[in-house]
Amino acid sequence: MLSSVIIILLGTAIYSDDTFNRLLQSKKYSEAIDYADKKMPSESRTVDIWVKLGNANEELNMLEKALACYLVGARIEAKSHDSYAGVARVYNKMKRPENALTYAKKAMECQPAGSGCLEYANACMALNKPADAKEALEKVVSSDPGNAIAGKALAEIYWKANEFNKAIPLLKEAYTSNPNAVDAYRIGKSLSESGKYDSAMYFLKDAISKDPAMLEAELELARMYYQKSKYLASANEYEKLAAKVKFTAIDHYFRAVCNEKMGNSEGSAKSYRAAADAFGNTKSQEALTAHHNVAIFDLEKKNYESALVHLHYVADIDSEGQQVPEINFLLADAYNGAGNLQKAISSLEKALSIDKNNVEAYARLADLYQRNNMPDKAKSVFEKCVSLKPNDPKLYLTLGDYNYKSGKYQDALAYYEKSYLIEKNGLTAAGIANAAFTLGNMQKAQDAAESAVKLNASLVDPRFILYKCYMKSRSYKEAKEQLGYILDKKPAELEYWKGLAECCIKLKDPSRCADADKKIIELDKNNVESRLRLGSFFLSSREDNKALEIYKELSVLAPHNAEVYKNLYILTNNAGDKASALIYLKKYSVLHPNDVSSQKNLGLLYYESKNFDLALDAFRKAAKADPTVKGIYKQYAEIVIAKGLREEMKTVLSLAAIAGEADATMYKTFGSEYKKAGLYDKAIPLYQKASELDPHDIKLVAEIARCHEKVGHVDDAILWYGQELAINPSSIEDFKTLGNLYLKKNKKADAVSAFKKYLESGKGDNAASIQVADYAYSQKNYDEAGRYYSMVTGNESKKADFLLHFGQTCINLKNFKKALELLNQVAILTPQNPEVFRLLYTIAAQDNTQKPEAVGYLAKYLALKPSDAGLQKNLGDLLYDKKDHDGAINAYRKAVSINPSINGVYKRYYELALEKKLPLDIETALNGAFNSGEADASMYVQMGAVFEKKLQYEKAMSYYLKSQQMDPSNNSVISSVARCQMKTGKIGDAIISYMQVIAINPKADEEYKIIGDLYQRQNKPDMSIEYYKKYLDRKPGNAGITMLIAENAFKNRNYEESAKYLASIEKAKIQDVTFLFLFGRACYYTKNFKKCVETLERLHTIEKNGRKIKNLDDAVLLKMLGESYEKIFDNASAIAVYAEYLKLPDVRDPDCAFKIAGMQEAISSKEAAKMYVHNTLRYPNDYRNYYEAARILAKEKATHLKAASMIKKCIAIKDTVPFLWQVLGRFYGESGQTRLE
Repeated sequence: MLSSVIIILLGTAIYSDDTFNRLLQSKKYSEAIDYADKKMPSESRTVDIWVKLGNANEELNMLEKALACYLVGARIEAKSHDSYAGVARVYNKMKRPENALTYAKKAMECQPAGSGCLEYANACMALNKPADAKEALEKVVSSDPGNAIAGKALAEIYWKANEFNKAIPLLKEAYTSNPNAVDAYRIGKSLSESGKYDSAMYFLKDAISKDPAMLEAELELARMYYQKSKYLASANEYEKLAAKVKFTAIDHYFRAVCNEKMGNSEGSAKSYRAAADAFGNTKSQEALTAHHNVAIFDLEKKNYESALVHLHYVADIDSEGQQVPEINFLLADAYNGAGNLQKAISSLEKALSIDKNNVEAYARLADLYQRNNMPDKAKSVFEKCVSLKPNDPKLYLTLGDYNYKSGKYQDALAYYEKSYLIEKNGLTAAGIANAAFTLGNMQKAQDAAESAVKLNASLVDPRFILYKCYMKSRSYKEAKEQLGYILDKKPAELEYWKGLAECCIKLKDPSRCADADKKIIELDKNNVESRLRLGSFFLSSREDNKALEIYKELSVLAPHNAEVYKNLYILTNNAGDKASALIYLKKYSVLHPNDVSSQKNLGLLYYESKNFDLALDAFRKAAKADPTVKGIYKQYAEIVIAKGLREEMKTVLSLAAIAGEADATMYKTFGSEYKKAGLYDKAIPLYQKASELDPHDIKLVAEIARCHEKVGHVDDAILWYGQELAINPSSIEDFKTLGNLYLKKNKKADAVSAFKKYLESGKGDNAASIQVADYAYSQKNYDEAGRYYSMVTGNESKKADFLLHFGQTCINLKNFKKALELLNQVAILTPQNPEVFRLLYTIAAQDNTQKPEAVGYLAKYLALKPSDAGLQKNLGDLLYDKKDHDGAINAYRKAVSINPSINGVYKRYYELALEKKLPLDIETALNGAFNSGEADASMYVQMGAVFEKKLQYEKAMSYYLKSQQMDPSNNSVISSVARCQMKTGKIGDAIISYMQVIAINPKADEEYKIIGDLYQRQNKPDMSIEYYKKYLDRKPGNAGITMLIAENAFKNRNYEESAKYLASIEKAKIQDVTFLFLFGRACYYTKNFKKCVETLERLHTIEKNGRKIKNLDDAVLLKMLGESYEKIFDNASAIAVYAEYLKLPDVRDPDCAFKIAGMQEAISSKEAAKMYVHNTLRYPNDYRNYYEAARILAKEKATHLKAASMIKKCIAIKDTVPFLWQVLGRFYGESGQTRLE
């Protein structure tokens, strides 16, 4: 909504700045604000500009700044609806609904049906007054049904209250005036809740098309598709949302069902499992189904333990098998798979206890005994099973089904045949067909399947068998017939749609084949073959839009198929989409470069898209391949002419003439060539021929006129220039030429008319100006005379008659500045005429830059005529402005003494009397002010200042606010209000007021520091730091503020910024230990090690001199100092500092101790050895020190044994390094201890 407010304002602002508006339209809000700060002084900004700045800050979530801008706008214009609405909106965002309510009411007073009513409703809702919001908005909508904003706000309330039937018409109304995704979604959702699914889907789709990122609309649409049994569409929607949205349990369930319907078993299993997890302990039918299906999938994958978990869930709810009759069979399968034979048997026994005649239960139990080496029990159970109903065909059918499911196809076939012998039944015949087909006996399978569908036409499975058998025998008509039945039952099975397409091709049925192909590409997004057939079908049936869509898909799926691009070119070119046609034709030409027609068309398309280099190349190829090609020479010639290819141009023009394709452009081109050569007589007939062919080309007329002028044909030149300028008055120079031609013919009025048009274009020419001005003056047309006299320069402008005529003209035209200049010269000639000085004063007073002169003229006038009270007052005002207060108060005294009821005097009279402490004048001024109603805002300001000095801040603030009411444009009083707010603890209000100050006053500086301090009091350090930085930008040098910024930057690990700010106050803080410690660390982290050393050494020196430093971490200081010395290669100093660091009581740093011993070795290996030995005592588990000590000690024979001792200790810690054993052996060998060696 805010963005739309900005757009409205951009279109309606009185004051406008194109750059500023463009930045806002492009949503470059930060740049727009910066631009306004630099280019749009606050005093020149209109209400609209302040509102736009408020909008920009609001878009950037800079709410305090936005509020300040809106408040400034409200002060400038007391009836500014947008300002008040902005204030209310920001207060709502700041969670200050009481304030929002106040300003929303003001906005509604300005514009009852504006956006303020929405903010009023929002504030009421936040204050838990929904009834008030609803009541107010219902009144607005009732009185003004077309009020979109109020209707939208009321719809929002109905929506949140789930009053969908009431919300729908209002949402639709708002949507009609401003179609948008949010409203479309809400309408769709409301319609869905009202059970109007078809309409709901329309709006949900519309919401998604307008905002593809609106996931809630897509999710709702997926649910709608499911409810309407559009499983493929629902599955596609869920698939798109899977990685973006957290589904509910029912969404997982819906997705699983859709995948199941589409034959996607893996996707279905995954979704059912997610649904089962999400349902938790819910005992709904959907939860039961989900767990049931997950168990079946787990059994298929032999995940028996997982299957048991889900089956127990089902059994707990449905123990008697009312909803899942096979539950005990499934449990038996799972237990058997998990190796728990006893529980598997118990499950089957439970099935038999529920139904003692359950043949499958007996069969399963017998099979279970058989597979577990219990033949006696298996036989007993099977005999019992058969004894139940020895001649019951259903018993053998059940046994057949069980054996088929168990993979015993030969046994299954036998049972099916036995059942069929007892009773010819469709299901039994279907069983025979399935078993025979699985065993590869096609003829038996076909015969059985045909019998099955004759016995029971509703069966589908035997039709699968028949379809496959017919396809194998190439009986396509019969296969197609079976597919019709199959696809009615299984509309999402891709295999059968492909089979149908194959049958239709063989049977030459393109229409039905197209239907199949449509379904194939719907189910298989990457299928090329069906798309090629379908694209060809659409082309042949002239369904171009559908064909275009298909071929676009093919261009991605089959990028090397030239015919695809050829057809795309034909389709897009026929549709007028030249840019796309060019792309497709280019791709086709790459695949077929020698096609003349394609090169010609390619050239023409390149020409239309102004890619002349490629067009020229294509034309050359076309002409080379077929010199008789037609339809290219006009464009071909134009390109070679433009490129100056003269040799090629002659060839092209010659061929074009023979082909009858030479046109006006070509003749014009030849004419231009003659003209360039100065052969004007020869150019004229060519230009005229071109003009005959193209009578609308006005430039040809101008060229003909110039050629006539060049050869001295004045009458012809006038005729042709007249024609040109009548059609094209923008040929300015030709008006001057025409004027001079008319003068040659002594036609002055015509010449003046032409000169005027020339001069009105902004061209300067003294001779032409004088011609026009003299003629106008002679006709007493002073307005025109003044305009053209003003164009005159040089000596002509100083002549007496010119000055007289021009001066009088300026007075009539109210051109006072020019008149002042001219009348001053008159005043020199007539110095005693008071009226001249009155006129001069009146003129000078119109221009602020002429105020000193105005004072002089007025003084001379009043010296000659002192009784004019009004002009005495004016003289006082002028002297006041010049800060001549003595002269001003004298003039005001004279004015009120002449006319006590005079208006506009008393404010300044009072001010001056107060300044000079003149009691009588004060009394006179105040009495006059109140009598005349001139007591103004400044008097209230002064009274506010009195109370502020007395520390009565609330009372002072009331006077300041009264002053603001009287004079909203007096921006200086805002600072006073802010001070009082701050003193009375109204920190948030004080911040907003100070922000208004800095928004209005670009020179403000201390206010930034105050805002920073106030944010500190609100515990908003980031905002505080932002304003402290701005304060330092304007007024650098405040060490305390700088330290705060630096500490904050350091805390946020912005060490570069911290170091930069600290460096700026180094001189001032040279002895400040807190500063030194912070600066040293900042230098360290920014790798300025030299400065780090300098700073930390200074701090260390202060500490060593006995000064106690609070919160100083000696370990950090010394470690950083040592590392910095090391970085600047001062190892001696580094060693000393590290040594001091290691002596600290809480420091145990074996790496540092090892490192400085290594550094010491470069200075003295003997001292290094001592340090390594010392390290072994302090860090006895660090093997490195033993080894390094041994390495140095081994250099002297006298210390070999000690070296060996060190190596032994090293080995004791690190005994897996062979090298150390070799070193120890060498030591023993060198010391003669061969045995130990």
